Amino acid sequence: MVFYSFKIRLLMVIVLAAVLGLVMQSNSPGKQAVEPVLRYIMTSDDTLTETFNNLIPQPADNSLTKLPASARTLLKAPCDYIKVEKNYGSYWSDELDRKAFNPGMSFKVAQSTPVKAVLPGTVQAITRESQEYTVKIKHAGNLESIYGGLQEIDVKVDHPVLIEQVIGKTGDQFYFELRSKDDPVNPQSIFK
Repeated sequence: MVFYSFKIRLLMVIVLAAVLGLVMQSNSPGKQAVEPVLRYIMTSDDTLTETFNNLIPQPADNSLTKLPASARTLLKAPCDYIKVEKNYGSYWSDELDRKAFNPGMSFKVAQSTPVKAVLPGTVQAITRESQEYTVKIKHAGNLESIYGGLQEIDVKVDHPVLIEQVIGKTGDQFYFELRSKDDPVNPQSIFK
């Protein structure tokens, strides 16, 4: 009887996980109720966060479409922005008088906009050029995120960061890049 009861409980967990997955992929009112709870669980339990990080595969085609649905659902833009100034990809450069490639995205933002980590990880590097800082965070699955145009920094090199932890504040421009191994990944899907 105990074995039979275990099978029923396991079946209930599978059904619940499937329903939860469907709710998170839709724009139903249930998503607004479930998403904050999942975010709290994911950021308050280090073991669960580490397990989640290990599930993120390396995208083979340099896009986020290969990430599991749960990872795509939990990724949020690193900050609020006014407009996209330069998208990821090839563009015509008047300065160079030829085609150029932008490996990230450039944004017009309000001064002192908080910037948050898109995934948990470890601060790999902080560099400063002129009056702007750039923060590079290493994530599981050979992913890296780069945050440029920061006026203030709230993190330190080699320190861990949680998903949606504030890492700094912007000037009036912000640059974001997502990389897998040494190749850029198109981050546009998280800015929709």
